[in-house]
Amino acid sequence: MALIDNIFLEKIILSSSNLYVIKEDVYARGLQKNISSHFTLINYIHFVSLTLKHRQQMSW
Repeated sequence: MALIDNIFLEKIILSSSNLYVIKEDVYARGLQKNISSHFTLINYIHFVSLTLKHRQQMSW
């Protein structure tokens, strides 16, 4: 969803949510040049911090 050419990107950006992408995943896939600047790259430690801070999560 964070890719620049995503057809849903505008709607995602207009949401009131903070937008994050895990940096290691982005770089592992070579997508760093294709990620929208509206997303914040975070590492796994920051990701864990966010999950602790915001307990309600989606489960798949």
